[in-house]
Amino acid sequence: MSNPILSSNQSSAVVATINESTTKNPWVYNETDRLTVPHALQLLNIQSSSGQASANTTVTFDLPKNGLLQQLFVKITGGTHETYGENNNEAYRSSDDAQPFDEHQRRLGFLSTIASIRLTASGRIIEKLDRQQLLARIADMPPAYKQSVESSMFMTRPVDGFISTVATMPIPFYFSRDQQRYGLLTNFEEPFRVEIQFGSDDDMKLMHTAGGTGSVLVNDTLQKVELIGHYRQLDEPQMNEIVSKNYGDGLLSRIVDISKREAVHDVRADKPAMTDSTVLTERMQLKENEAVRAMYVMLCPQDGPNHLKGAPAPIEEIELRFNNSTVLNVPATLLRYYGRWGQSTDLASGSVGLGQMVTGCLQYVYKIDFGLGYDKGLSNVVAMREISNPELVVKFRWAQDELGTLGKVTEYKLHVVYDTATFLSTSSSTGRVQLSISS
Repeated sequence: MSNPILSSNQSSAVVATINESTTKNPWVYNETDRLTVPHALQLLNIQSSSGQASANTTVTFDLPKNGLLQQLFVKITGGTHETYGENNNEAYRSSDDAQPFDEHQRRLGFLSTIASIRLTASGRIIEKLDRQQLLARIADMPPAYKQSVESSMFMTRPVDGFISTVATMPIPFYFSRDQQRYGLLTNFEEPFRVEIQFGSDDDMKLMHTAGGTGSVLVNDTLQKVELIGHYRQLDEPQMNEIVSKNYGDGLLSRIVDISKREAVHDVRADKPAMTDSTVLTERMQLKENEAVRAMYVMLCPQDGPNHLKGAPAPIEEIELRFNNSTVLNVPATLLRYYGRWGQSTDLASGSVGLGQMVTGCLQYVYKIDFGLGYDKGLSNVVAMREISNPELVVKFRWAQDELGTLGKVTEYKLHVVYDTATFLSTSSSTGRVQLSISS
């Protein structure tokens, strides 16, 4: 029997043109490029080689040569002791005198304790991620994975009390986006090292004193920090094939996403005659010269309520100007909900995932995506070195977020973080790894 759709397609110029191209028939059994070589999985606990987790210290980890390193996780153990005034019981939590428990916990959770994380090779910095760069990478994760980070780092719920609390988080280095192609071949490449720098004494305080007739005082101490390495180990013939095909022709150069950032821009919001509805405008000149794939904008309070310090806050409007011309001038909510292009996969999701808690600060990491989405590979860059007078303009409402809890904040820091397209080269003779072209 004849099908009217098939009959009409026989006369279609569009269908004829498509048939002249290489088409795929999904009903033909074919396992080409579908079978992955059998291998072994190991989640390896990596102890520090120097340093101890505490305020203003750096803890160093030497990564074992143990196969293909796909991902790294940081594991932070913190001791938490809670005191609820003279009542010291659950009833006080819900009493009229007590303020909501989670309003006195840092919105960044355990992430507030980390100042920066560095990946180095023979003393050369391959990638450094400070707290805002970590936030930018986390905000780019698929919704479910992003919310897992929020939960595991206690960014959306109170830290458990009276017990040792363990927080875990994937470290979003450049190779974590495409772990199979860019994972570290530790057996062949030169030794890598991870350095975690912890913040100040104030950064360590996940909780702060609350009001009411009794006080809520929480004393937090870091007890230990470890890394967990996600390794894949292959048989010797398969490992030899990797080395031969990747490094057999000499220098291997790969295009990777390396995070860079502008210098922190201080913002003052203490002008006379301001009200809670005053909208302020701040301009920031952009100085970096890299080839940029995307940029992230964060406005973080530095005073006001302690639990909101350092966490991204709402922005009303974002404008980007190149060569004295406007590239975009949009409500920040547009970038918040739709600013990640390439919706064909969940790797390119909007800023706010389904079920995202309204108190989550990741929703205020605003992304300007110059490419077509990371599922499209390297789809576009902007050569910032060739742009004249690049300027970012942000408008924000003074002293209040959407919950009305921001308080009288008079000092902010405006952070601009970039994803840059950079060439990472590995020598076939020595395994030496270094960054080369970046602009």
